[in-house]
Amino acid sequence: MKRDQWNGEIIIVENLTKKYSNGVLANDDINMVIHEGEIVGIVGPNGAGKTTLIKQLTGELLPTKGRILIMGIDVIK
Repeated sequence: MKRDQWNGEIIIVENLTKKYSNGVLANDDINMVIHEGEIVGIVGPNGAGKTTLIKQLTGELLPTKGRILIMGIDVIK
């Protein structure tokens, strides 16, 4: 999706997976859409992959597979 095709989805996450080199699967096939004006919380027990998800959304950590768009811009590219 190009920036000029953006329709108000702030964050789009498609099939996001992170598997570390030691075999730990932190995120497994996460899909979500967050629209403009929505408030979202990420909750779960220790080791659930919350920090890994945030690091992927900010571009600090590359996913093993999947796609992240923030306001229509591909974070991974």
